[in-house]
Amino acid sequence: MMKILKLKWIAEPKDPVTIPAIVTNKIDAVTALIRLLKEVGMNLGSVETDDLFDLDLTVIQATNRDLFEELKILVGDVPQITDPVSPPPIDTVDNLTAPSYYASAAEDGSDTS
Repeated sequence: MMKILKLKWIAEPKDPVTIPAIVTNKIDAVTALIRLLKEVGMNLGSVETDDLFDLDLTVIQATNRDLFEELKILVGDVPQITDPVSPPPIDTVDNLTAPSYYASAAEDGSDTS
């Protein structure tokens, strides 16, 4: 896989890396790999897309995972938010039962024509 990508170092990795997203198709897996490589200061050389996309999805996913694990040892990883705080639910029932200052079209005497 790394031979296909023909990687070039642009800068030394310093910042923590972000764990690649779990994906289920080749395009997203390759995009996640390229994003991870750029994050650590690597750039792709000329790539034969046929060679890259001829690889099995599991190979691309394993490359993402293995590269992340190796880089995590060197520079650390960005902490993930496991349980984001969600806003309290909006009580829609109260909105439906609130009095209206406008006459309803279904009420008697609401015809203004």
